[in-house]
Amino acid sequence: MSINKVITLTLGTLLTVCASYKSQKMMAESMDEELSKGELNNIRLVTAFVVSVLVGGVIDSVTGRVFK
Repeated sequence: MSINKVITLTLGTLLTVCASYKSQKMMAESMDEELSKGELNNIRLVTAFVVSVLVGGVIDSVTGRVFK
Protein backbone atom coordinates (compact mmCIF):
# COMPACT_ATOMS: atom_id res chain seq x y z
CA MET A 1 0.00 0.00 0.00
CA SER A 2 1.44 3.34 -1.01
CA ILE A 3 2.00 6.17 1.44
CA ASN A 4 -0.43 8.34 -0.53
CA LYS A 5 -3.22 5.83 -0.04
CA VAL A 6 -2.49 5.60 3.69
CA ILE A 7 -2.59 9.38 3.99
CA THR A 8 -5.85 9.53 2.01
CA LEU A 9 -7.52 6.87 4.16
CA THR A 10 -6.36 8.57 7.37
CA LEU A 11 -7.64 11.97 6.26
CA GLY A 12 -10.91 10.39 5.13
CA THR A 13 -11.40 8.80 8.53
CA LEU A 14 -10.59 12.09 10.24
CA LEU A 15 -13.06 13.94 8.01
CA THR A 16 -15.79 11.40 8.78
CA VAL A 17 -15.22 11.70 12.54
CA CYS A 18 -15.20 15.51 12.42
CA ALA A 19 -18.36 15.63 10.30
CA SER A 20 -20.07 13.24 12.69
CA TYR A 21 -19.09 15.35 15.69
CA LYS A 22 -20.29 18.60 14.08
CA SER A 23 -23.60 17.08 13.00
CA GLN A 24 -24.22 15.70 16.50
CA LYS A 25 -23.49 19.13 17.95
CA MET A 26 -25.87 20.82 15.49
CA MET A 27 -28.65 18.33 16.30
CA ALA A 28 -28.22 18.85 20.05
CA GLU A 29 -28.32 22.64 19.63
CA SER A 30 -31.38 22.55 17.39
CA MET A 31 -33.39 20.65 19.99
CA ASP A 32 -34.82 23.38 22.22
CA GLU A 33 -36.75 21.12 24.54
CA GLU A 34 -35.21 19.22 27.41
CA LEU A 35 -34.17 15.73 26.32
CA SER A 36 -33.49 12.72 28.48
CA LYS A 37 -30.06 11.13 28.39
CA GLY A 38 -31.44 8.14 26.46
CA GLU A 39 -33.07 10.32 23.81
CA LEU A 40 -29.89 12.34 23.37
CA ASN A 41 -27.85 9.15 22.99
CA ASN A 42 -30.29 7.85 20.38
CA ILE A 43 -30.02 11.09 18.40
CA ARG A 44 -26.23 10.92 18.55
CA LEU A 45 -26.19 7.29 17.44
CA VAL A 46 -28.49 7.84 14.46
CA THR A 47 -26.67 11.01 13.43
CA ALA A 48 -23.28 9.30 13.62
CA PHE A 49 -24.56 6.37 11.55
CA VAL A 50 -26.08 8.56 8.83
CA VAL A 51 -23.02 10.78 8.54
CA SER A 52 -20.68 7.78 8.51
CA VAL A 53 -22.64 6.13 5.72
CA LEU A 54 -22.89 9.27 3.61
CA VAL A 55 -19.45 10.81 4.09
CA GLY A 56 -17.62 7.52 4.51
CA GLY A 57 -19.27 6.07 1.42
CA VAL A 58 -18.26 9.02 -0.72
CA ILE A 59 -14.69 8.97 0.57
CA ASP A 60 -14.42 5.21 0.03
CA SER A 61 -15.77 5.54 -3.50
CA VAL A 62 -13.38 8.34 -4.44
CA THR A 63 -10.42 6.56 -2.86
CA GLY A 64 -11.29 3.39 -4.76
CA ARG A 65 -11.42 5.26 -8.07
CA VAL A 66 -8.17 7.13 -7.52
CA PHE A 67 -6.11 4.18 -6.28
CA LYS A 68 -7.17 1.35 -8.58
